[in-house]
Amino acid sequence: MNVEVGTMIIKEIAKENDYNISGEGFSFEIYKSTLRPKSFKVRKKDSDLLVYQWEDENGEYGTNAIYSLRSLNDVIKFATLLSIGTEIRSGRNR
Repeated sequence: MNVEVGTMIIKEIAKENDYNISGEGFSFEIYKSTLRPKSFKVRKKDSDLLVYQWEDENGEYGTNAIYSLRSLNDVIKFATLLSIGTEIRSGRNR
């Protein structure tokens, strides 16, 4: 997989869905807010991108990745999850 392209896609979709991004290169965090975060940490390992979910109140991530993005198809699915997650949360306020 082209990790640069995958990273670019994830960051662009996250921005379009009002996620904040911190970190640079192939290790970064995606989060909605600091109060009730729906957050992920993405980092490169070999030719994959591993995704960790924010697990605890101290901002520590679990030790096991919840997703291993091994292809651009996997990246698109994760990006879709970011987009859909925003819609689901928005619907709860209706």
